[in-house]
Amino acid sequence: MTIDSIGGAIWSKEMESDFSDAEWEDREAVQREMAQSSQGSKKPPAATTVFFGANDAALAGRTSERQHVPVEEYKDDLRRIVHHLKECSSTMLVVLITQPTVDEEGRMQYAKSVYGEKAMEQPERVNEMSGVYASQCVELVRELGLPSINLWAKMQETEGWQKKFVTPQILGVPLTTVNLRKPVCLIS
Repeated sequence: MTIDSIGGAIWSKEMESDFSDAEWEDREAVQREMAQSSQGSKKPPAATTVFFGANDAALAGRTSERQHVPVEEYKDDLRRIVHHLKECSSTMLVVLITQPTVDEEGRMQYAKSVYGEKAMEQPERVNEMSGVYASQCVELVRELGLPSINLWAKMQETEGWQKKFVTPQILGVPLTTVNLRKPVCLIS
């Protein structure tokens, strides 16, 4: 989402320099966050969004298996990230965002258009598994009493979401600030 949004969405401009090449799964994020924040900061941010799950939900045994993180580990890593952020600043607003939906057909079509006969024969990500990871994020949000944006559920409220929101070549979602403003305003 961050990668695809950089070209057009105003809300992404602040993230561009830090995350334009970031396609991490939560394991990498935990390691990076712990290392960077241990260096200390004079003034921690007032708010932080945590947005993982798309790469983690890659299916084991498929072409993107190296990105797969078991769902229990994903949830534990999210919990560790939140606890670490709160240790850095007890007043910091931490908002969890679920991963977006997956258009399996679109991803397969894209792979065939790029790789031809060498394209994957089965999707490496499926919307059903993405939903499993989203539900674990939502469960953790309830457990910790945090605000959240359930992007996975919100996108599916729109008929034709597969072609309207999802960019098949990455899990990116070319939402504009108008599309995100409504869910973001619901955070209290």
